Amino acid sequence: MTICHKQLATSQQQLSKLHQQLVDVTSENAKLTVQWQQARDFSHSVSNWFALGILIYNRADNLYTAAYQQRAFNQTQQLLTPKDRQHLARYEDFKKQFSSQDQLITRLKAINHEATAENRRLKRRLIKAASSSGSTVPLVDQVMAKITPAKINSVAWLPAAHRRYHHVLLEDVLINTGNRIFGCFIPHHGGYYFQVVNGRAYQKYRRLGAAKRTLTKNAVYAGIIDGDRVLVTTIFHDITPLQLRSHHELQLHRRRARSNYQALLPADAEIKLTGKKILIVTWQRTQRLNQMLRAFGVEPLIVNNHEKSINWIATTAVSNQIDFTLLLSEGLSHSMLSTLGKETIKTRRDIELVYNESPEELLRRCYRFFSQPT
Repeated sequence: MTICHKQLATSQQQLSKLHQQLVDVTSENAKLTVQWQQARDFSHSVSNWFALGILIYNRADNLYTAAYQQRAFNQTQQLLTPKDRQHLARYEDFKKQFSSQDQLITRLKAINHEATAENRRLKRRLIKAASSSGSTVPLVDQVMAKITPAKINSVAWLPAAHRRYHHVLLEDVLINTGNRIFGCFIPHHGGYYFQVVNGRAYQKYRRLGAAKRTLTKNAVYAGIIDGDRVLVTTIFHDITPLQLRSHHELQLHRRRARSNYQALLPADAEIKLTGKKILIVTWQRTQRLNQMLRAFGVEPLIVNNHEKSINWIATTAVSNQIDFTLLLSEGLSHSMLSTLGKETIKTRRDIELVYNESPEELLRRCYRFFSQPT
Protein backbone atom coordinates (compact mmCIF):
# COMPACT_ATOMS: atom_id res chain seq x y z
CA MET A 1 0.00 0.00 0.00
CA THR A 2 2.80 2.19 0.91
CA ILE A 3 4.45 1.47 -2.42
CA CYS A 4 1.28 2.40 -4.29
CA HIS A 5 1.09 5.66 -2.42
CA LYS A 6 4.68 6.43 -3.29
CA GLN A 7 4.12 5.67 -6.92
CA LEU A 8 0.97 7.76 -6.91
CA ALA A 9 2.83 10.62 -5.30
CA THR A 10 5.60 10.28 -7.83
CA SER A 11 3.09 10.21 -10.65
CA GLN A 12 1.40 13.30 -9.27
CA GLN A 13 4.72 15.08 -9.03
CA GLN A 14 5.54 14.14 -12.63
CA LEU A 15 2.04 15.18 -13.66
CA SER A 16 2.54 18.48 -11.88
CA LYS A 17 5.86 18.94 -13.68
CA LEU A 18 4.25 18.08 -17.02
CA HIS A 19 1.43 20.46 -16.27
CA GLN A 20 3.93 23.16 -15.35
CA GLN A 21 5.90 22.44 -18.56
CA LEU A 22 2.63 22.64 -20.50
CA VAL A 23 1.87 25.97 -18.90
CA ASP A 24 5.39 27.15 -19.73
CA VAL A 25 5.07 25.89 -23.34
CA THR A 26 1.69 27.51 -23.66
CA SER A 27 3.07 30.78 -22.30
CA GLU A 28 6.08 30.56 -24.65
CA ASN A 29 3.76 29.74 -27.55
CA ALA A 30 1.67 32.80 -26.71
CA LYS A 31 4.81 34.94 -26.67
CA LEU A 32 5.94 33.49 -30.01
CA THR A 33 2.47 34.08 -31.43
CA VAL A 34 2.64 37.73 -30.34
CA GLN A 35 6.13 38.06 -31.83
CA TRP A 36 4.97 36.42 -35.09
CA GLN A 37 2.03 38.81 -35.29
CA GLN A 38 4.38 41.72 -34.65
CA ALA A 39 6.79 40.46 -37.34
CA ARG A 40 3.88 40.03 -39.77
CA ASP A 41 2.66 43.54 -39.05
CA PHE A 42 6.21 44.86 -39.56
CA SER A 43 6.50 42.94 -42.84
CA HIS A 44 3.21 44.43 -44.01
CA SER A 45 4.46 47.87 -43.02
CA VAL A 46 7.74 47.35 -44.92
CA SER A 47 5.83 46.15 -48.01
CA ASN A 48 3.54 49.16 -47.86
CA TRP A 49 6.53 51.50 -47.45
CA PHE A 50 8.37 49.86 -50.35
CA ALA A 51 5.26 50.14 -52.58
CA LEU A 52 4.91 53.78 -51.61
CA GLY A 53 8.62 54.33 -52.43
CA ILE A 54 8.18 52.79 -55.87
CA LEU A 55 5.15 55.01 -56.52
CA ILE A 56 7.09 58.11 -55.42
CA TYR A 57 10.06 57.10 -57.62
CA ASN A 58 7.83 56.60 -60.68
CA ARG A 59 6.21 59.99 -60.14
CA ALA A 60 9.64 61.65 -59.75
CA ASP A 61 10.94 59.91 -62.90
CA ASN A 62 7.89 61.07 -64.89
CA LEU A 63 8.39 64.63 -63.65
CA TYR A 64 12.12 64.51 -64.58
CA THR A 65 11.37 63.17 -68.07
CA ALA A 66 8.74 65.84 -68.67
CA ALA A 67 11.10 68.57 -67.43
CA TYR A 68 13.96 67.28 -69.67
CA GLN A 69 11.69 67.20 -72.72
CA GLN A 70 10.41 70.69 -71.98
CA ARG A 71 13.99 71.96 -71.60
CA ALA A 72 15.03 70.40 -74.94
CA PHE A 73 11.95 71.90 -76.61
CA ASN A 74 12.72 75.32 -75.14
CA GLN A 75 16.32 75.13 -76.41
CA THR A 76 15.07 74.22 -79.89
CA GLN A 77 12.68 77.15 -79.81
CA GLN A 78 15.49 79.48 -78.76
CA LEU A 79 17.62 78.38 -81.77
CA LEU A 80 14.91 79.53 -84.16
CA THR A 81 15.36 83.11 -85.27
CA PRO A 82 12.37 85.37 -85.88
CA LYS A 83 12.99 84.96 -89.59
CA ASP A 84 12.86 81.15 -89.21
CA ARG A 85 9.58 81.36 -87.34
CA GLN A 86 8.23 83.59 -90.10
CA HIS A 87 9.26 81.02 -92.71
CA LEU A 88 7.59 78.24 -90.70
CA ALA A 89 4.42 80.29 -90.52
CA ARG A 90 4.50 80.72 -94.30
CA TYR A 91 4.95 76.98 -94.91
CA GLU A 92 1.36 76.43 -95.98
CA ASP A 93 1.59 79.32 -98.46
CA PHE A 94 4.74 77.77 -99.94
CA LYS A 95 2.99 74.43 -100.27
CA LYS A 96 0.18 76.08 -102.25
CA GLN A 97 2.68 77.92 -104.47
CA PHE A 98 4.67 74.75 -105.16
CA SER A 99 1.47 72.92 -105.96
CA SER A 100 0.48 75.60 -108.48
CA GLN A 101 4.00 75.51 -109.95
CA ASP A 102 3.77 71.75 -110.38
CA GLN A 103 0.47 72.18 -112.21
CA LEU A 104 2.02 74.86 -114.43
CA ILE A 105 4.99 72.60 -115.21
CA THR A 106 2.59 69.80 -116.13
CA ARG A 107 0.74 72.12 -118.53
CA LEU A 108 4.00 73.36 -120.04
CA LYS A 109 5.16 69.78 -120.57
CA ALA A 110 1.95 69.02 -122.41
CA ILE A 111 2.37 72.16 -124.56
CA ASN A 112 6.01 71.27 -125.25
CA HIS A 113 4.99 67.76 -126.28
CA GLU A 114 2.42 69.18 -128.72
CA ALA A 115 4.96 71.69 -130.08
CA THR A 116 7.53 68.92 -130.59
CA ALA A 117 5.04 66.83 -132.48
CA GLU A 118 4.08 69.83 -134.63
CA ASN A 119 7.77 70.54 -135.31
CA ARG A 120 8.27 66.99 -136.50
CA ARG A 121 5.29 67.30 -138.83
CA LEU A 122 6.70 70.55 -140.26
CA LYS A 123 10.11 68.94 -140.80
CA ARG A 124 8.51 66.10 -142.70
CA ARG A 125 6.62 68.60 -144.86
CA LEU A 126 9.82 70.55 -145.59
CA ILE A 127 11.71 67.40 -146.51
CA LYS A 128 8.86 66.36 -148.78
CA ALA A 129 8.75 69.83 -150.39
CA ALA A 130 12.53 69.83 -150.94
CA SER A 131 12.43 66.39 -152.54
CA SER A 132 9.60 67.45 -154.83
CA SER A 133 11.50 70.60 -155.93
CA GLY A 134 14.33 68.46 -157.33
CA SER A 135 17.17 70.55 -155.74
CA THR A 136 18.58 68.56 -152.86
CA VAL A 137 22.17 69.86 -153.08
CA PRO A 138 22.89 72.47 -150.36
CA LEU A 139 24.11 75.90 -151.43
CA VAL A 140 27.54 75.33 -149.84
CA ASP A 141 28.01 72.13 -151.84
CA GLN A 142 27.01 73.94 -155.01
CA VAL A 143 29.59 76.66 -154.38
CA MET A 144 32.33 74.19 -153.44
CA ALA A 145 31.67 72.25 -156.65
CA LYS A 146 32.44 75.42 -158.65
CA ILE A 147 35.78 76.08 -156.92
CA THR A 148 37.93 74.48 -159.59
CA PRO A 149 40.60 75.99 -161.90
CA ALA A 150 38.11 75.92 -164.77
CA LYS A 151 35.12 77.39 -162.89
CA ILE A 152 36.79 79.73 -160.37
CA ASN A 153 35.85 82.79 -162.42
CA SER A 154 32.17 81.96 -161.95
CA VAL A 155 32.57 82.61 -158.20
CA ALA A 156 34.01 86.10 -158.50
CA TRP A 157 32.41 87.19 -155.23
CA LEU A 158 34.29 84.57 -153.17
CA PRO A 159 37.32 86.77 -152.18
CA ALA A 160 34.99 89.57 -151.13
CA ALA A 161 32.90 87.10 -149.12
CA HIS A 162 36.04 85.82 -147.42
CA ARG A 163 37.07 89.35 -146.44
CA ARG A 164 33.54 90.08 -145.25
CA TYR A 165 33.61 86.90 -143.15
CA HIS A 166 36.77 88.05 -141.37
CA HIS A 167 35.35 91.54 -140.94
CA VAL A 168 32.20 90.18 -139.32
CA LEU A 169 34.21 87.97 -136.96
CA LEU A 170 36.54 90.78 -135.93
CA GLU A 171 34.07 93.66 -135.74
CA ASP A 172 30.70 92.20 -134.80
CA VAL A 173 31.67 89.03 -132.93
CA LEU A 174 35.03 89.68 -131.26
CA ILE A 175 35.15 93.40 -130.56
CA ASN A 176 31.55 94.43 -129.88
CA THR A 177 30.57 91.58 -127.56
CA GLY A 178 30.99 92.93 -124.06
CA ASN A 179 30.22 89.81 -122.02
CA ARG A 180 33.12 87.72 -123.35
CA ILE A 181 36.91 87.94 -123.43
CA PHE A 182 39.17 86.92 -126.29
CA GLY A 183 42.74 85.69 -126.33
CA CYS A 184 45.06 82.80 -127.12
CA PHE A 185 47.13 80.10 -125.41
CA ILE A 186 50.81 80.81 -124.79
CA PRO A 187 53.31 77.95 -124.16
CA HIS A 188 54.96 78.17 -120.75
CA HIS A 189 57.16 75.62 -118.91
CA GLY A 190 55.75 72.61 -120.73
CA GLY A 191 52.14 73.83 -120.38
CA TYR A 192 50.03 76.79 -121.41
CA TYR A 193 48.45 79.90 -119.94
CA PHE A 194 45.59 81.94 -121.43
CA GLN A 195 46.53 85.49 -122.48
CA VAL A 196 43.62 87.90 -122.95
CA VAL A 197 44.21 90.22 -125.89
CA ASN A 198 46.37 93.05 -124.53
CA GLY A 199 45.18 92.23 -121.01
CA ARG A 200 45.54 89.86 -118.07
CA ALA A 201 47.05 86.39 -118.25
CA TYR A 202 45.34 83.42 -116.56
CA GLN A 203 47.28 80.36 -115.43
CA LYS A 204 44.03 78.60 -114.47
CA TYR A 205 41.58 77.81 -117.24
CA ARG A 206 39.02 75.23 -118.29
CA ARG A 207 38.09 74.41 -121.88
CA LEU A 208 34.43 73.61 -122.60
CA GLY A 209 32.35 72.76 -125.65
CA ALA A 210 34.02 73.36 -129.01
CA ALA A 211 37.17 74.63 -127.26
CA LYS A 212 37.66 71.23 -125.58
CA ARG A 213 39.24 69.73 -128.69
CA THR A 214 42.98 69.69 -129.38
CA LEU A 215 44.54 72.92 -128.12
CA THR A 216 45.64 75.20 -130.98
CA LYS A 217 48.30 77.84 -130.34
CA ASN A 218 47.68 79.93 -133.47
CA ALA A 219 43.94 80.37 -132.96
CA VAL A 220 41.73 82.81 -131.10
CA TYR A 221 39.57 81.56 -128.23
CA ALA A 222 36.63 83.21 -126.49
CA GLY A 223 35.44 82.67 -122.94
CA ILE A 224 34.19 84.22 -119.71
CA ILE A 225 35.88 85.09 -116.41
CA ASP A 226 35.12 82.77 -113.48
CA GLY A 227 36.94 84.09 -110.40
CA ASP A 228 40.68 83.58 -110.82
CA ARG A 229 40.29 81.42 -113.91
CA VAL A 230 38.78 81.69 -117.39
CA LEU A 231 36.21 79.31 -118.91
CA VAL A 232 37.14 78.94 -122.59
CA THR A 233 34.04 78.09 -124.65
CA THR A 234 34.63 78.98 -128.32
CA ILE A 235 37.47 78.71 -130.85
CA PHE A 236 37.94 80.81 -134.02
CA HIS A 237 40.23 78.85 -136.35
CA ASP A 238 40.12 81.50 -139.08
CA ILE A 239 41.54 84.34 -136.95
CA THR A 240 45.10 84.40 -135.67
CA PRO A 241 46.14 86.06 -132.39
CA LEU A 242 48.23 88.56 -134.38
CA GLN A 243 45.19 89.64 -136.40
CA LEU A 244 43.14 89.96 -133.21
CA ARG A 245 45.77 92.09 -131.44
CA SER A 246 46.31 94.32 -134.48
CA HIS A 247 42.60 94.87 -134.94
CA HIS A 248 42.07 95.41 -131.23
CA GLU A 249 44.81 98.04 -131.09
CA LEU A 250 43.30 99.71 -134.14
CA GLN A 251 39.90 99.86 -132.44
CA LEU A 252 41.41 101.26 -129.25
CA HIS A 253 43.34 103.79 -131.27
CA ARG A 254 40.13 104.91 -132.96
CA ARG A 255 38.30 105.17 -129.67
CA ARG A 256 40.96 106.72 -127.46
CA ALA A 257 43.39 108.48 -129.77
CA ARG A 258 43.87 112.16 -129.04
CA SER A 259 44.29 114.61 -131.85
CA ASN A 260 47.37 116.19 -130.24
CA TYR A 261 49.68 114.82 -127.55
CA GLN A 262 52.17 117.65 -128.04
CA ALA A 263 50.40 119.79 -125.45
CA LEU A 264 51.40 117.37 -122.69
CA LEU A 265 55.14 118.18 -122.89
CA PRO A 266 57.33 121.21 -123.69
CA ALA A 267 58.26 122.05 -127.27
CA ASP A 268 61.65 120.30 -127.11
CA ALA A 269 60.14 116.95 -126.03
CA GLU A 270 60.13 115.37 -129.48
CA ILE A 271 63.80 116.25 -130.00
CA LYS A 272 64.77 114.68 -126.64
CA LEU A 273 62.60 111.57 -126.97
CA THR A 274 62.88 110.65 -130.65
CA GLY A 275 64.73 107.36 -131.16
CA LYS A 276 64.88 106.51 -127.45
CA LYS A 277 64.26 102.88 -126.50
CA ILE A 278 62.20 102.45 -123.35
CA LEU A 279 61.50 99.09 -121.67
CA ILE A 280 58.18 98.94 -119.76
CA VAL A 281 57.55 95.89 -117.56
CA THR A 282 53.91 95.48 -116.50
CA TRP A 283 50.84 93.26 -116.59
CA GLN A 284 48.50 96.17 -117.20
CA ARG A 285 47.11 97.41 -120.50
CA THR A 286 49.31 100.18 -121.89
CA GLN A 287 47.79 101.05 -125.26
CA ARG A 288 47.39 104.72 -124.36
CA LEU A 289 50.95 104.99 -123.04
CA ASN A 290 52.20 103.22 -126.18
CA GLN A 291 50.39 105.77 -128.37
CA MET A 292 51.74 108.70 -126.38
CA LEU A 293 55.36 107.52 -126.51
CA ARG A 294 55.22 106.75 -130.22
CA ALA A 295 53.75 110.20 -130.85
CA PHE A 296 57.08 111.64 -129.62
CA GLY A 297 59.23 109.18 -131.60
CA VAL A 298 59.94 106.78 -128.73
CA GLU A 299 60.37 103.05 -129.44
CA PRO A 300 58.66 101.38 -126.43
CA LEU A 301 59.12 97.70 -125.60
CA ILE A 302 56.25 96.60 -123.34
CA VAL A 303 56.54 93.09 -121.84
CA ASN A 304 55.55 90.98 -118.83
CA ASN A 305 57.28 87.99 -117.27
CA HIS A 306 55.03 85.51 -119.07
CA GLU A 307 55.65 86.84 -122.56
CA LYS A 308 59.40 87.02 -121.83
CA SER A 309 61.40 85.15 -119.21
CA ILE A 310 62.50 86.95 -116.06
CA ASN A 311 66.17 86.49 -116.95
CA TRP A 312 65.58 87.96 -120.43
CA ILE A 313 63.84 91.03 -118.95
CA ALA A 314 66.58 91.53 -116.32
CA THR A 315 69.36 91.21 -118.92
CA THR A 316 67.61 93.57 -121.34
CA ALA A 317 66.98 96.17 -118.62
CA VAL A 318 70.68 96.52 -117.80
CA SER A 319 71.93 96.19 -121.40
CA ASN A 320 73.05 99.01 -123.68
CA GLN A 321 70.12 98.34 -126.01
CA ILE A 322 67.69 100.07 -123.64
CA ASP A 323 67.93 103.76 -122.73
CA PHE A 324 65.38 103.79 -119.92
CA THR A 325 63.39 101.13 -117.99
CA LEU A 326 60.09 101.55 -116.15
CA LEU A 327 59.03 98.81 -113.72
CA LEU A 328 55.31 99.32 -113.09
CA SER A 329 54.27 97.92 -109.72
CA GLU A 330 50.86 96.76 -111.03
CA GLY A 331 51.41 93.06 -111.54
CA LEU A 332 55.20 93.11 -111.16
CA SER A 333 56.23 89.80 -109.58
CA HIS A 334 58.53 89.38 -106.58
CA SER A 335 60.70 87.04 -108.65
CA MET A 336 61.27 89.85 -111.13
CA LEU A 337 62.32 92.24 -108.36
CA SER A 338 64.59 89.69 -106.68
CA THR A 339 66.29 88.84 -110.00
CA LEU A 340 67.04 92.48 -110.76
CA GLY A 341 67.93 93.17 -107.14
CA LYS A 342 66.85 96.13 -105.03
CA GLU A 343 70.39 97.51 -104.95
CA THR A 344 70.55 97.50 -108.76
CA ILE A 345 67.26 99.42 -108.96
CA LYS A 346 68.50 101.95 -106.37
CA THR A 347 71.94 102.53 -107.90
CA ARG A 348 71.01 102.67 -111.60
CA ARG A 349 69.41 105.95 -112.62
CA ASP A 350 68.05 104.43 -115.87
CA ILE A 351 65.79 101.94 -113.98
CA GLU A 352 62.81 103.29 -112.04
CA LEU A 353 60.14 101.50 -110.02
CA VAL A 354 56.78 103.26 -110.43
CA TYR A 355 53.63 103.00 -108.31
CA ASN A 356 50.15 103.76 -109.69
CA GLU A 357 50.87 106.52 -112.23
CA SER A 358 48.71 107.50 -115.18
CA PRO A 359 50.01 107.34 -118.77
CA GLU A 360 50.44 111.14 -118.75
CA GLU A 361 52.58 110.98 -115.59
CA LEU A 362 54.70 108.18 -117.06
CA LEU A 363 55.23 110.23 -120.22
CA ARG A 364 56.37 113.22 -118.16
CA ARG A 365 58.66 110.92 -116.15
CA CYS A 366 60.35 109.81 -119.39
CA TYR A 367 60.75 113.45 -120.48
CA ARG A 368 62.31 114.41 -117.14
CA PHE A 369 64.78 111.52 -117.35
CA PHE A 370 66.04 112.45 -120.81
CA SER A 371 66.09 116.13 -119.85
CA GLN A 372 68.65 115.51 -117.10
CA PRO A 373 72.29 116.35 -117.91
CA THR A 374 74.35 113.25 -118.69
